[in-house]
Amino acid sequence: MPGQDVSKVINVKLRVYNVVLENLTPGLLTLRMVQTVDRPVLQGTATMPAGVYDFIFKITVDANAAAPQGTPAPVKITR
Repeated sequence: MPGQDVSKVINVKLRVYNVVLENLTPGLLTLRMVQTVDRPVLQGTATMPAGVYDFIFKITVDANAAAPQGTPAPVKITR
């Protein structure tokens, strides 16, 4: 954290999402994530100021990547 001793251990809450999309159809897909940061956070060499961040991801699903419905592929979940 800015202004803190670099050897000091600081615990922060972090949420990580593992999103799995099923039954995709070819075309454009839009995902939206809103993140609230209650205090400045150091990320690498930059500082993310406190505030609300609105992220929008636009994904194009290729027709060759979409599996036919009813044909689930095996998925291995790792931690």
